[in-house]
Amino acid sequence: MLPAAWEAEIGEATVDQALMMFGAPAGQGRFCTGAGAEAALQELGARLGGTGAAAVRVRVQIADAEPANAFAAPGGRIVLLRGLIEEARAPAEVAGVLAHEMGHVIARHPTEALLRQAGLTTLIEALFAGSSLGQAGGVLAMLTYSRADEEEADAIAQSLLGAAGIRTDGLARFFARMAEDEAEGWSLPPLLSTHPPAAARQEAVGESDPAGDEGLTPDAWAALRAACATPG
Repeated sequence: MLPAAWEAEIGEATVDQALMMFGAPAGQGRFCTGAGAEAALQELGARLGGTGAAAVRVRVQIADAEPANAFAAPGGRIVLLRGLIEEARAPAEVAGVLAHEMGHVIARHPTEALLRQAGLTTLIEALFAGSSLGQAGGVLAMLTYSRADEEEADAIAQSLLGAAGIRTDGLARFFARMAEDEAEGWSLPPLLSTHPPAAARQEAVGESDPAGDEGLTPDAWAALRAACATPG
């Protein structure tokens, strides 16, 4: 029932609110736009999204925020945080996380979560009356999914990666390392934790296939890693 144009507007508003929560700088500087990085991300997103009538179109950006995290918003917006790119040790790990967030987009989990939490009336008011989605708790709802939602996104991610010829063990490797960090006492504050504990995420991904490529060329990976680097 929600028109695509409205969903896109809601996505813009929720991205703004979410980035404030994650501590990204205000204004133009909140997104990293290093040379080649944006092209690499869009190419990876297009590869995972496939071709033809069933292709999935997403807009992927890197935000200059410290947590090793990512989130999807209504309207096909996906944001990877700088900390995630810094923490990743191989392109397949980023590809796995991106595929997982694309799984949420395909299943429309962000929009469903907002509707459950805020209701259609509140979303319409936010669009046309300038009220805050953050005040309605909508952003937190969008960033927090049920176990069933996460499992569905994982399953979609594995399918997208396999169809694109990208190795599917990157997501499991990333979660394994996050689980080690959490076991040593490191974790995000509850407000910023958008996923279940990493050990549970690793278990949910299950067995993965190392066959396939890394998803990005060495040059594209280097550009992605340098996207948020401070000049000089």
